[in-house]
Amino acid sequence: MQLMHTGRISHPANMEEGTKVIDPSAIGLSGEMYTDELGMQSYPVPVEMTHEDIIQTEDEFVQAAKNAIEAGFDGIEIHAANGYLLDQFINTASNKRSDEYGGSIENRSRFVLEVAQKVIAAIGEEKTGIRISPYGAFNDMETFDDIEAIFEYLATELGQLKLAYVHIVEMSGLGGPEVPLAMKLKIRAAFGGPVI
Repeated sequence: MQLMHTGRISHPANMEEGTKVIDPSAIGLSGEMYTDELGMQSYPVPVEMTHEDIIQTEDEFVQAAKNAIEAGFDGIEIHAANGYLLDQFINTASNKRSDEYGGSIENRSRFVLEVAQKVIAAIGEEKTGIRISPYGAFNDMETFDDIEAIFEYLATELGQLKLAYVHIVEMSGLGGPEVPLAMKLKIRAAFGGPVI
């Protein structure tokens, strides 16, 4: 079962009362999304996540992973791609933080790695995979200067965690740049395990 958090790719009209649209930084998304009650609506400017929001969200991934295993799934895939929340931390288009979750490669990778570590602790590395989308342009993501370095770093760190696999999304069919073969090979070498 693939587990994901949309982050800023949401609207209050599609959410439970009392919840908020969150993102690494308060940067709105262009365009509109469909809501059942109000039809097409512009994306709202999200609320920048606090440290408490980050911990709560990590814990929600853990609970969702436990629920999936209890429901009989063989394992889970952490969705860190396509411009959704975990990818929003990686990408400079949506992450302008100046704390330990923003700026450097290590900081922008921190949230993804913490989610992976906590999920592994709950259900095991053999039941945990991850999906990434280097060069993905979906949901207002951008190609940034250290893109190859951050995905190579992530692959190295995920390999040390012994995840079951890394799933690389090729977004060129949806109008995004093609992931260069050299980048895929770097990820495979750095991860050291199965790559889809």
